[in-house]
Amino acid sequence: MSSLTIEKLQKKFPVYQLDIHRGQVRVRGRGPATGRTFSIRTDRDGKWLTSLLNSGESKVPRHRLGNAESPEEAIQLAELHWFGSSTVDPDQEPTIAHVFHEMIEERKQRVAEITIEVDDRPRVEYFLKWCTQNGLSNWTDLHPRDIQRYANLGKGKWKESYIRSRMRVVRWANEFVERNYPDFHRSLPYQLPRGIDYGQMPDRRTLLPAEVVDFLSHIAKKPHGWEVLPGIALCGLVGCRLQEMRRLTWRDVDLDGGTLTIQRSKKGLYRVIPLPDLAWNLLSEAWERSSPGSEEPVVPAAEPGRFRQRFNRYLATWNKARVKRDLKSIKIEPNGLRRTLFQAALIHGFYGISLELYIGHKPPQIPAVTWKHYLDRLEFDPGGVGREMFGPGVVEPWNRQLGPLMKPRPILVDNVVKFPA
Repeated sequence: MSSLTIEKLQKKFPVYQLDIHRGQVRVRGRGPATGRTFSIRTDRDGKWLTSLLNSGESKVPRHRLGNAESPEEAIQLAELHWFGSSTVDPDQEPTIAHVFHEMIEERKQRVAEITIEVDDRPRVEYFLKWCTQNGLSNWTDLHPRDIQRYANLGKGKWKESYIRSRMRVVRWANEFVERNYPDFHRSLPYQLPRGIDYGQMPDRRTLLPAEVVDFLSHIAKKPHGWEVLPGIALCGLVGCRLQEMRRLTWRDVDLDGGTLTIQRSKKGLYRVIPLPDLAWNLLSEAWERSSPGSEEPVVPAAEPGRFRQRFNRYLATWNKARVKRDLKSIKIEPNGLRRTLFQAALIHGFYGISLELYIGHKPPQIPAVTWKHYLDRLEFDPGGVGREMFGPGVVEPWNRQLGPLMKPRPILVDNVVKFPA
């Protein structure tokens, strides 16, 4: 980095003393930034890294500034990472990367980290990469025509839900600019293009209880089937969401009492629910096969891409086996498994408020007083709520439907699976 570049950076960041030391830019705070000392540099791939200096701790890990495209952005993002705030003049125009970084940091205060890493961050990176390819750097470089061009990338190629999710982070960022940088805000309207599924009815397909049991039996015979089988059982038999299933550890499973504790649901609530017998048996066998620690995940292959890949692979081999038995093949998404319990409850007459709460919904028809009473009981007596509400109302009728489909649970003895007499 040349001395001319350092001089320009010094003018932009007057509260810092900048100098080059051993190939990196050393940034030392003064005045209101006294005590802030860090460095920035690029790696072999040209990506920016930052290190904290004089922290009083040994070997503070370096941090990769993945969104930084210039030394100016690197310094701003390093400030936010190490100290939680930036010394940049608020009247100074923000860059696109800086806006998204601050927006993500703000969302971390109210959204689960796994949601940000799995849902938000990849979509932010897609947009930032597109902006770089099109020469867009500062937020005011963006115009409605640019946002419409980005939305049109999925026209006729992607599902509308996927296009909508990609555009959602752009809308959030513009709302963030309106709140925090009003002088640089402009309306960025766009029209959602028609996706590949335009005019189609939403895919609400699920499996019948007998199909779920047959699918689980098929997976259990595969060499690595038990890496995903507990997850498919939790979704198909217990009604867990995919995100809930991914977060479960064996600490959340009480194999003695046959209950499952879901700590972080979609609504931010937790619930303790009794397991149907078939799910209880499968989880018990999964634990016996590997004897995992309490902090290990219930589903070893729970990562989104890995789980979907295994699911689709086993679904394809299961469908081949069904065709050989003169049965139709079935096409279903992993999140469709969750609807099996709901569909069975509607068909067999045990749908109600208890079922809605069991699968993590807040029923719209439940009065506010009743809802508060439920939350209070759940806080002080979660096991009692589960036994009283979910036992007779959900698990017992569900067991009656699954009972004829169950086989005796195998017992693992000396690494050999045996069935009880």
